[in-house]
Amino acid sequence: MTHVLGTSLQERDAAGLALAEDAEPIARACQDVARRFQRGGRLLSFGTGQSAADAAHLAVEFVHPVIVGKRALPAVSLANDASALSGLAHAGVFASQLRLLGRAGDIAVGITIDEAGGEVAAGLAAAHDLGMMTLALTKTGVDLPVVDHLLVARSRDPLIAREIHMTTYHVLWELVHVFLNDPRLTEECPDEVCVTCSDAAVPVRITALRPGHLALADTPDGEEEISVRLVDVRAGDVVLVHAKEAIAVVERRP
Repeated sequence: MTHVLGTSLQERDAAGLALAEDAEPIARACQDVARRFQRGGRLLSFGTGQSAADAAHLAVEFVHPVIVGKRALPAVSLANDASALSGLAHAGVFASQLRLLGRAGDIAVGITIDEAGGEVAAGLAAAHDLGMMTLALTKTGVDLPVVDHLLVARSRDPLIAREIHMTTYHVLWELVHVFLNDPRLTEECPDEVCVTCSDAAVPVRITALRPGHLALADTPDGEEEISVRLVDVRAGDVVLVHAKEAIAVVERRP
């Protein structure tokens, strides 16, 4: 029994550390979601089995934020309506709802621990065809169509995967509000190498810290001001910067 528990704890710890390594793709997904909300998009979440509860949890986080000062955002779970789920079972539970309710510019979030993908995969495919932004939370071994943002809990254990999913969508909620609270973080520009707007994360060295979670960074084009709200840094540290936001520390000052 001790051996089994030890193995489970090791797998859980490994999945948690892997989630930390995915800071960059998570930040990109959050930024993309924030941009859609800015343009009037809505979030439609869905999942089967145990993941249906996670889809509902995600939607209510956006609709009814529990932190004072956070604004409510339009979101709904397609997994909540028992009549729709039973009545549309023969036609594709989520795909049918998305074709009726979804529109280009909306956000589709599919959550699944089913390795076959099933109804969630079909829903994501329908959302893609509609021009929606697609985001999937899955676990190792799940087969899904190509999506805009794929966030994988690196474990085959469904219980561990659900723990990782819960952490991920709470981070999603928090960072979306961070991006929305500072419109500069969701600005887009045509310069693909600019450190503040680049689609790729750029490593830069922090030269000085400033009030308001800001810092000066040494970049190939000179010194630029960036946000360090999401990371704990000191002058001299090297961080990854995406869209003017430091999203991970890659080298600590000696």
